[in-house]
Amino acid sequence: MKCFDYPWDEDRWRTPEYSVGVATLRKTPIGLVVFEIMDDHVVLRKLGVRPSFRLRGVSRQLLDEVVTAGMYAGATYIETIVPEPLALEVAHWLLKVGFQGISVRPNYFKIGGEVQDGYIFRKDIK
Repeated sequence: MKCFDYPWDEDRWRTPEYSVGVATLRKTPIGLVVFEIMDDHVVLRKLGVRPSFRLRGVSRQLLDEVVTAGMYAGATYIETIVPEPLALEVAHWLLKVGFQGISVRPNYFKIGGEVQDGYIFRKDIK
């Protein structure tokens, strides 16, 4: 999955409520996941794997870690919001791993000065 077409600024990476997981191979980072545990759910903020390591199950392993953390915290579902330009590309993988398309949030993202809709996906983790 791509997540760096829309990079975060330094302040966004320093958000204290976010948890970060990193997948490594021989001490080299090959993927990362950023998520936030809310009251009853987990918000998946970013998930990305280096292109040369895609299609090897790394994204699924990172997602499994998020599911485990969410279940431990008492969450019942994971939610993510995807910018419109990535929605078709990302939707295939999200559906494959058990997410469902829920709705669209109009004008949710402001990226590069442009306003874009956000597509909401949800996965139950009970």
